[in-house]
Amino acid sequence: MTCCPPGSLPACPTNDDSSSILLGSTKAYFYDNPISNICILVFPDVFGPTSGRTKEYCVKLSSMYKVALLDLVDAYVNEDEAHSSEIPEADKRKKMIMWAISHPFEQLLININDAVEHLKNQYLVTTFAGIGYCWGSWVLGKYAGAPNSPLAVGVHCHPSWRVEEIYRGPDSGKLMTDTINSPQLLLCASNDPEWLHPGGVVDEALKAKSFGHQCKVVLFKSMIHGWVIRGDTTNDEVAAGVNEAWETIYPFLNELLP
Repeated sequence: MTCCPPGSLPACPTNDDSSSILLGSTKAYFYDNPISNICILVFPDVFGPTSGRTKEYCVKLSSMYKVALLDLVDAYVNEDEAHSSEIPEADKRKKMIMWAISHPFEQLLININDAVEHLKNQYLVTTFAGIGYCWGSWVLGKYAGAPNSPLAVGVHCHPSWRVEEIYRGPDSGKLMTDTINSPQLLLCASNDPEWLHPGGVVDEALKAKSFGHQCKVVLFKSMIHGWVIRGDTTNDEVAAGVNEAWETIYPFLNELLP
């Protein structure tokens, strides 16, 4: 398997010369908002912080909140190799699996916790939320279920929860909701697994929780996995899908964050 489902949008790297900082010992791109004590932790896709519009949306979010785009690994998936027609699909899958195995959540959690403690102590952050794209949604889902997770809410754009199967076997992605203890919003593409769609096992499991009435799973039937940050917004339909995604995200955050 790979992180993204078949037919997903290709990598869309952007040229960006912004500088990272250290939050504790964790590399991050930090967008401060001095009047907010809320911080949005952003988890990028497998192509890293420069993937598509990831940083652009961090800037926009920082008009309301502090934003920390966490750069959790030293090397991300190579964009050219991921979509090369000269590399057999079996080899791509093997490389993705090996990359994932070398970055287990337990290792990532150390860096996340370090950044969170730094944000609490140095920037006086009192409330945390998360936004994850693709692989970053898997990281966010795991963090939302970690013991003593400080997350108040989580937003998942085209979630790649099937990454969990690399570590825990078939169908384990469906069980990630078991430990999640905060409201979640999932924005799913047409080619994301059906168990992530509205009415699927993840949706039903979230609804069954004490905060289930605050959870929401939305299917964007005409969108392809990756559209929020990698979709071609010169296409009117894609642009509308991107706008609709953010018109869903902002009210969710505004309603549930203090």
